[in-house]
Amino acid sequence: MMDLGDSVTYKLKNIKQDLPKFSNLFRTFCKVHDIPADKVFDVELSVEELVMNSFAHSNVSEHGIIISIGLNDNELKVTVEDKAPPFNLLRHTKEPPTGSLEEREVGGLGIHLVKNLSDRIVYSGSKTGNKITIFKDLSSASPS
Repeated sequence: MMDLGDSVTYKLKNIKQDLPKFSNLFRTFCKVHDIPADKVFDVELSVEELVMNSFAHSNVSEHGIIISIGLNDNELKVTVEDKAPPFNLLRHTKEPPTGSLEEREVGGLGIHLVKNLSDRIVYSGSKTGNKITIFKDLSSASPS
C-alpha cells in the first residue's frame, strides 16, 4: 500500500479521465487510514456531486478543480476548490424534487445529497471561485 500521509491533493481538468482517477486515489487514502466503508461512500458521492455541479455550471476545465483530502481530529475533510462563478450551496434552500423519477426534471437532488451526507460543510467564495469543505465524523462506525 502506498504511503499517503494524512493529506493529499489532486487536480481535475477533465471530468471523464480525472474523476475515476481521483476516486481511486480517494478510496486508497481511505483504505490506508481504515475509514469505514459507509463514511467513504457518503464523502465520495458528495465530492462527485460537487465536481459534477462545478463542471456543469462553468468552464472549469480551463482552470481545473483542486480537491484536497485530509484527516484531523477524527474527521475526514475534503475541500473542493474551483474557479467557477460564486455559488454558496449553504444558502440554497430549494426543496429536493418530489414525485416519481419519470415525472422529475433533471437536477436538484445533488445539493440535497451533499447537505445530508456531510456532517459539516464550510463554504468560502469570491468573485473568482468557490471553496467548499465537507467533513465526515469518524468517531463512530455507524452511518449518520
